[in-house]
Amino acid sequence: MTDLPWIAGTKFPRVYNEQTALVTYYDFVGGNLPIYVGEAPSGTGSAAVGWRIQKRSYDSNNKLISITWAGNGKHNQIYSDRATLTYS
Repeated sequence: MTDLPWIAGTKFPRVYNEQTALVTYYDFVGGNLPIYVGEAPSGTGSAAVGWRIQKRSYDSNNKLISITWAGNGKHNQIYSDRATLTYS
């Protein structure tokens, strides 16, 4: 996996997986732990349909306690809408 630069004007890096040709975005929402994690085929813009997005929850000790998915975990979401999507 090759690390790519931080996306300008954001607090999330993008990571490119050469084996699967997927890009992963991490949004830390002002903290040190990723809250939203989005994955899409390389070349998919953050405002385009094609993302699989998860929302992570942590306890008071920063232990991961749940992962929920928008759109049942399918590549059918828009990453820039991540904060307003429904997760289950």
